[in-house]
Amino acid sequence: MGIGEVCVARPAFWVSLFSSLILGSSAFAAGPYGSIHVGNWKGGAYTNDKTGAFTHCAAGTDYINGVGLIISQHVDNSWSLAFASQAFNLRTGETFPIDLTFDGQGQYHLFGFVISPNLVGAVLPNNSVLNEMRKSQLMVAVAKGATLQFKLTATGQLLPTIAHCVTTVKSGGLSSAGDFSIPVKPVVQTAPASTSPPKSTKTVDTNGTGIVISPGGHVLTAYHVIKGCVGDIRGNLTGEATTTLRVVSSDETNDLALLQAPNFKEAAALRRRQSAPVMQ
Repeated sequence: MGIGEVCVARPAFWVSLFSSLILGSSAFAAGPYGSIHVGNWKGGAYTNDKTGAFTHCAAGTDYINGVGLIISQHVDNSWSLAFASQAFNLRTGETFPIDLTFDGQGQYHLFGFVISPNLVGAVLPNNSVLNEMRKSQLMVAVAKGATLQFKLTATGQLLPTIAHCVTTVKSGGLSSAGDFSIPVKPVVQTAPASTSPPKSTKTVDTNGTGIVISPGGHVLTAYHVIKGCVGDIRGNLTGEATTTLRVVSSDETNDLALLQAPNFKEAAALRRRQSAPVMQ
């Protein structure tokens, strides 16, 4: 393997090597049947070219570093990676360790198996590697003293698409092969943790009585009469138009509230209080 740079993938030479994936035998694959097309990743379903049996679904893309990356899920639901390059000169049947690092975090150790001088594959040992590929932006592979970097564009959508391909063909056969695309779930915008959820709005009409206790228009009423009111509190004196009352003080424990009416006429008696629409 040679030293590569991070680059957006460009479809090119990997197509000619794409049919030679890890099959567990020396037989090569035939296909693709149907299509997988996610971003720059392309592929489909593949069969054993000797028996015609469905073997796996795969998609691949290539990078400016000269290496193509191929991701496969097999009929037994196992996953594998393959690295292909015309610059490779490997010995068929050779095995060697491959270390993967995702976004500079945890490292995973794989064992590469040389399928042809230009192609090496590695079976993924567990779902942890898949989860890292799904969420990471950069994968670094180190093998045989060389370091290769791969920008993992659209892998979050690619991996479910490959799995959908396998499920579809296993249940319906190759005749069910087609466009294996799956709907992309819309992103749900959530409010920040510090932001309170919007409150529902409803209108409440309540009535209560109060006692005028000062020449300044102070009115004593029960706390439960104004409880939950937001905005203006409207009240009226007997036989007069409604006016806005303000809350001077309130005591929920003793069920008391002190209001004040502007432009109060001492000769009149405040009889009724009505609440405006409130927010609850």
